[in-house]
Amino acid sequence: MWESKECNPGRLARYESDVRHIQEQLSRFNTFRHELPDLFSLSARDVATDDIAQALLTAETRGKKQVTDFVVRRLREDSSTFHDTLSKNMSPTLGRCIVLQ
Repeated sequence: MWESKECNPGRLARYESDVRHIQEQLSRFNTFRHELPDLFSLSARDVATDDIAQALLTAETRGKKQVTDFVVRRLREDSSTFHDTLSKNMSPTLGRCIVLQ
């Protein structure tokens, strides 16, 4: 009978250890506590500034607006050609805030 290599006792013990480690890290940072208003990067241990948090929390709304504007401008009004380049949403991120010296 065929048995997956993912189910051997050593691998299962490793997975359980990994899950415990992740749970410890998440509880250490109080990740799921609702009172915590700050957004932060677990890997870099950086807290997001207000403008970064606002950009991340409104990303879906801004993306939907960009699609709506695309449909209106390019498909209904025919003010530009269909293949013109779309502008990117250059939202601030934690990665862009890091200054290397």
